[in-house]
Amino acid sequence: MLMSVLSPQTALNCRISSWAIGFTCLLGLGSFSANLAFAEQGKTDTKQAETSKQASSQKTSSQKTEDQAETMDSLWAIQPNDTLGSAGFVDFDQSGAPPRFNWDRLDRDRASDKVFIEHHGYFRFRADLMNNFDLNTYDVSNRRGTSQYLPPLTDREGSNQKESDSLSSANLRFRYEPTLHATERFRVHAVMDIPDNLVLGSMPDGGPLSIRQRPDALFDGLSGTQTPIDGALRLRHVWGVWENDLARVDFGRMRHHWGLGLMANGGACLDCDFGDSVDRIQVTTQLFDLYLSLSWDFVAEGPSGFGVIDQVMGQSWDWDQRDDVDQYSLSIGNRAISPKELAQQRENLKAGKSAFEWGFYGILRSQQNAGAYRDLESTQAAPDTPDPLEGGYTLYPARLEMFIPDLYLSWKVQPTPKTEYSLKFEAVGTFGDLNHVPLASFAAQDDQACEDPSLPVEQCPESQVYQPKKRSISAWGYALEFDAKNGNVRYGLHHGGATGDDQSGFFGGSDYLPQGALADPNTYDPNLNGFRFDRDYIVDMILFREVLGGVHNALYFKPYFGYEVPKGLDSFWGLKASAIYGMAMNPEYTAGGESGLGLEFDVEAYLLQTNRFRASAAYGILFPMGGLNLRANNQVVKQAETAQTFQLNMGIMF
Repeated sequence: MLMSVLSPQTALNCRISSWAIGFTCLLGLGSFSANLAFAEQGKTDTKQAETSKQASSQKTSSQKTEDQAETMDSLWAIQPNDTLGSAGFVDFDQSGAPPRFNWDRLDRDRASDKVFIEHHGYFRFRADLMNNFDLNTYDVSNRRGTSQYLPPLTDREGSNQKESDSLSSANLRFRYEPTLHATERFRVHAVMDIPDNLVLGSMPDGGPLSIRQRPDALFDGLSGTQTPIDGALRLRHVWGVWENDLARVDFGRMRHHWGLGLMANGGACLDCDFGDSVDRIQVTTQLFDLYLSLSWDFVAEGPSGFGVIDQVMGQSWDWDQRDDVDQYSLSIGNRAISPKELAQQRENLKAGKSAFEWGFYGILRSQQNAGAYRDLESTQAAPDTPDPLEGGYTLYPARLEMFIPDLYLSWKVQPTPKTEYSLKFEAVGTFGDLNHVPLASFAAQDDQACEDPSLPVEQCPESQVYQPKKRSISAWGYALEFDAKNGNVRYGLHHGGATGDDQSGFFGGSDYLPQGALADPNTYDPNLNGFRFDRDYIVDMILFREVLGGVHNALYFKPYFGYEVPKGLDSFWGLKASAIYGMAMNPEYTAGGESGLGLEFDVEAYLLQTNRFRASAAYGILFPMGGLNLRANNQVVKQAETAQTFQLNMGIMF
């Protein structure tokens, strides 16, 4: 068994050095910047407000109505809908986030030290009818199919009921996003769900599945109420912000989002389910027309806890420094962020000018050693003691080095007041090397082996010598979104793709063995090429979102067409129809061994009151293709069949 040979003193020196480098970069960035835009922001906004008030008295009534709508929108620091059209007609729009009020736009004492809380969030209700989401490819003997959905309980092994294809469910979420303003320069953000996707009808007080079964309610039909929820609060993010004249400092567990959300997606849209977090210390400043950010991230620290004495309410600590994942990031770009910049961008668009934004996000990640359990029997629970002999926990050399570049581009133009065009693009890659797979199942492997198993390494030709524990990482994905508006008509084309691997999840192996790329140490695959879009980057209703769990080893093409009818200043009725075709980038890595994945049609009718309420009814139907068939011994044993869904969604935003 390979063990780490780093001495405690050497590891400590390396760790202290990395801390010193990280803090030096962060503090150096703040001292390097001399931009006083933050200090001048209040004066500029006040002057602009006075000028606007004088000019407004000279405008016509129609112009005043338009300005009222713009003034209302300008109060929102982060617009709920950043695509074309304020109604957010695209149900799967990633920018359909709840509003965040821009208090700096209000007349208040900027020097006030009064503490106040800013309240935001949403309440969401969703009801889904799902027909044949398992595609009728579920194999009872292997307990697996070509969809991540399982058939109904009564349609699985051991059931004597009739076959059933439909599932229906309803759930709700209350998301609360408070911001505590300690002073003008200091605030604390939090994001929590209370509850998170609670299934309606769950937790009855009667029946065998009840948490606290009533003695007089022996089955579900006698239930009288729902059991109160214990521990319903799920804290997702909490972080602090310190703004000064030189830079902005963010620290804590914060929402992680970049670009369209392919790699990092904060999950802020009304229909999102997940939401990425990052533990980091970040400094952001403005250099000329560019925003520059540097961060030091805490990706994974390994097991943590207490010592010999269990200090339940005390401070726990990381049990070992040598298994930590170190990460540093840099982002630079030119985009409108401040209220002044956003207002100027809107004025430029009204004048017929185009708005171009770009950003680059680079991540460096490394891990010298990784902790793992000594045997498979120890993987049922995390170690509860810092003693590796008692905890069954040890270190294996990993020597992981990764670089993750992400490029984002955005272009908008408004030739006429009723015509707009938008083009957005994001490309991300993951590149690196893993010199030793740090898993106990790989510990018995030699550092070198021969492709001819009958020859020892010493007698093996150099061209046939390989390293069983080494893996090369090379994966990438991209997405392109073109959106257009012409009066009440909306249309566009979305396209994207992601690389795949022969053992990387839902497309695992020719016989569809749903194993990861590192599941079998006896199967040598030198490359890790699978990239999967973030699960909150939603492109459809069934194929990628539900059946495959994200865009992976695939290319997709999605044209759409919509029509909106305004009802008042900020309310809209709308109808949208879209089609999406998915095909495998590498057909040999699919379950069915074919290129085509499926053709899906979606249609949605909705009502939207901007920043306040959204209700919709949507229908989707998927016609799966050969790539989703189930094979065994290179023979198709089950063909994928049509899947359908009907969904009702309602959300109140504040």
